[in-house]
Amino acid sequence: ALQTLIDRGVLERRGNRGTFVTAPGVERPLNTVARKGIAEVVQQAGARPGSKLLYFEQTQASTRVAKLLKIQVGDALLAIRRLRTVDQKPFCIETSYIPAARVPELVAGDLIEGGSLYALLLARYQIEIESDEGTLSIVTMNDQEARLLEVEPGTAALVYRGVIFDTQGQPVEYLVSINHPQRVVFKLADSRVNSLH
Repeated sequence: ALQTLIDRGVLERRGNRGTFVTAPGVERPLNTVARKGIAEVVQQAGARPGSKLLYFEQTQASTRVAKLLKIQVGDALLAIRRLRTVDQKPFCIETSYIPAARVPELVAGDLIEGGSLYALLLARYQIEIESDEGTLSIVTMNDQEARLLEVEPGTAALVYRGVIFDTQGQPVEYLVSINHPQRVVFKLADSRVNSLH
């Protein structure tokens, strides 16, 4: 039984010291502004971020996504799906939906090298990410998601769905992030307000 949990990455053996619960690879801030892309969060934790582009395609905004992004139903959207890694281990699958009108001439090649999407938005389009608003829920991964995240089919995952806003308060991206159950924890920042009272 222990070996099965070790194989799944839930436990790890540390030489003669014993068997321990595996520390999560990524600690993702929840209620702080989203200025930092996931690559920066991983780097600041002393790990090596990576990204593999799974698909990049133009699609049309559904009624739901159009409302979230404040665009018209049927407007052109870029759908960008990436597998994110920490020290070469997959930890989340992220799908970004971005209004094509906001990022003219953005192509798959811009993201193949694993560069930061948010850094690219800032450098090329002067779009600075400031905040996000979303929800966390638990879903059962499908077979493809389980394979990509190296877990058993039917494993539960924490899924973040949110809208990312720029400094003008305009929606830039609708993000769906499927997170590995052992390699990611979400951290709530201290929300106390400093006051002079």
